[in-house]
Amino acid sequence: MIKALTLALAIGLCLSGVAVEARAETAPGAPTGPSAEMKKLSFLVGSITGTGKMYMPNQGAMEWTSSDTSTWTPGGQYLKSESKISYNGFGTDDSLTMMAYDQQAKVYRMWRYSSMATLPIEASGNFEGSKLVLITKPTDTGQVFRATFEPKAKGEVSFLLEMKQGDKYEKLQEGNFIGKS
Repeated sequence: MIKALTLALAIGLCLSGVAVEARAETAPGAPTGPSAEMKKLSFLVGSITGTGKMYMPNQGAMEWTSSDTSTWTPGGQYLKSESKISYNGFGTDDSLTMMAYDQQAKVYRMWRYSSMATLPIEASGNFEGSKLVLITKPTDTGQVFRATFEPKAKGEVSFLLEMKQGDKYEKLQEGNFIGKS
């Protein structure tokens, strides 16, 4: 009897979860796709590989490679990216990044959760011409970064990461990403 009751409760919870999910997908007024602002991020969507260099202070350039997959969340309100970056002789960074457009502030917002950081990295910014430029809030170590993504030829994106030093930014990483066919 208890086993039957437990099974009935489990089935009921599963069915109610499916019903709630179905209602959420068809709720009136729910987004049905990316907004015009979010569509500007389409050049970041897909599976890509990247290569580049990292420039640590007082050290030689360090090579890195990455594999990334970026998809729209249901409704298109967010762009979700899962990334694995391998730094030659430095280790691997596994990360999850979420991006959105803040309609009130008129800026893009980014939250990056990294295996190499204790807290999420938050950034905001906008397009400067064809380039998406995001500046972070100070990280858990007090550093401020500027990330620039620029679409190039079809399926290719250049990337530049700079670290703030006084009143200027110095190049920390650069690379190119190419979509997988």
